[in-house]
Amino acid sequence: MLRPTMILKRKTPYTLQCKNDIDLLITNSDNGWMNSEILIEWFNKILIPYVGKNHCLLLYDSYEAHISNAIFNFLKDYTNIHIGVIVGGTTNTDQPLDIKVNKVFKDYCRSRAIRFTNHMLTALHKSGEASKKEKEENTNIVQGNFLFDLN
Repeated sequence: MLRPTMILKRKTPYTLQCKNDIDLLITNSDNGWMNSEILIEWFNKILIPYVGKNHCLLLYDSYEAHISNAIFNFLKDYTNIHIGVIVGGTTNTDQPLDIKVNKVFKDYCRSRAIRFTNHMLTALHKSGEASKKEKEENTNIVQGNFLFDLN
């Protein structure tokens, strides 16, 4: 499995002050969303070492960070990584399992990932590893429809 990655909504990078047993890649963006720079960092730190010289097919949706010129230019040197883009608005015909079957599975995985992240951040705050400023900045973490209050 690939290493997990968490994108925090922060202006400055965050470094865990506790042991990172799961080799979590933590990065940040102003809005908490993926962008081309973060995706290139993910390629360099996660995908490329994982794939090595093997061939892989990476399927993307048509989110702008996935299909930017910066990404396609970066991947030109990696001829073993093949990209497929799922055209927007075609999920019901291209991926019918996403409508009924996979949605339930993805929702479950998302809720478990959010619960894990919440527990990890709560433990970090309770242990005193986080500075007072970091505690104030991370008091409320919003992810999807979930709001975590870390106080």
